Amino acid sequence: MELKIGVVAKSKAGRDKHRFFIVTAIDGRYAYLCDGKIHPLKRPKKKNVKHLSLTADTIPAGTFQTDKQIRKALFPYNYGKRAQTSYEEGNVCPNKMLSK
Repeated sequence: MELKIGVVAKSKAGRDKHRFFIVTAIDGRYAYLCDGKIHPLKRPKKKNVKHLSLTADTIPAGTFQTDKQIRKALFPYNYGKRAQTSYEEGNVCPNKMLSK
């Protein structure tokens, strides 16, 4: 998969491990990520590309102009069925309500 703006990426390392973000900018070997909550559009997270796992899903650039739109787009990844599947595979679940 190719790193480009709008790609949904999963963090593989750091305190935000196993959380999903949208790539909003790329600067060499770093990507700037937003999740609409902890890292809003005004304060994106700078993360090394080697600490990201890219998904095949891309969100069009016009769709994530506000933090609320980003949270809504990422909800299935962080809290929905995709998060539950990831949790059953042995990964940490970000939502305590989904815990066993």
